[in-house]
Amino acid sequence: MLRYGSMEKISVIIPAYNSAKSLCEAVDSVLAQTYPVHEIIVVDDGSTDNTKEIVTRYARRTTRDVQYIYQANKGPAAARNAGLRVAKGDYIAFLDSDDLWLPEKIEKEMALFKGSNYGMVYCDMSHVVDGKPVYKSYLKEKGYRFFGSGDLYNGLLNENFIFTPTVIIKTEVLKQIGYFDENYRICEDYKMWLSIARNHSIGYLDEPLVIRRRVESNITKDKLLYAVSSVNLLKELMKAENGNPGTKKIIKDRLGKNYFDLGYWYWKRKNFLKGAQCIIASRLLA
Repeated sequence: MLRYGSMEKISVIIPAYNSAKSLCEAVDSVLAQTYPVHEIIVVDDGSTDNTKEIVTRYARRTTRDVQYIYQANKGPAAARNAGLRVAKGDYIAFLDSDDLWLPEKIEKEMALFKGSNYGMVYCDMSHVVDGKPVYKSYLKEKGYRFFGSGDLYNGLLNENFIFTPTVIIKTEVLKQIGYFDENYRICEDYKMWLSIARNHSIGYLDEPLVIRRRVESNITKDKLLYAVSSVNLLKELMKAENGNPGTKKIIKDRLGKNYFDLGYWYWKRKNFLKGAQCIIASRLLA
């Protein structure tokens, strides 16, 4: 195992909301890293379970700096921002409380930074639903087309292939970009990746070093919220884009597709008025 010394310091931020059942495994996967992290910051986003007790127990039994922050429920963007305000690391990594890292995740991603100008790196992940493995290599098996390394801004406009538990970001980059947008309960990470990609090169590690765990009922609920948030974000980007006409076309085409998908969602559930409004909006962008 690598040891402290002149190593770059890593801060890990874990938002938690009533996730005591999975939080221990998440924290254990951080403590098991072959590249030791400097600090673990658990932000309790208004939980009513024993999250505080669990984090306090870890703080007592490990030599690592384990911090507990409580806030009223405000969503993941606000929770991550609360962690960012106190983080002291040279690099920031994010882990959701129901996900896991493989032991070499941090070490391999930090190696990718060496000799590069990357502001952020990310990796592939496996995907588990209701305890059953669904994808071993999420990006490849789901058919994402634009992931890779380098200038990824236009690729990210086409599709979001970067997932929060897979990233490490230089702290100096986050200081330039700013905090997560708390107006978004979902897609706040996507907006952050776009902001970083607009200004910095991004590195990709072609290994599934994260295990993302989901519950089917939550996936179904999140699909609508994600579709609405994506439309709002793309509308915001469309309004702000004054540069490359090709980039604006990508945003316009993606917005039209998202409007259509949202309209189909409503139509299928017999909300014909909202469905028709969204589909008409998609046609107007064609």
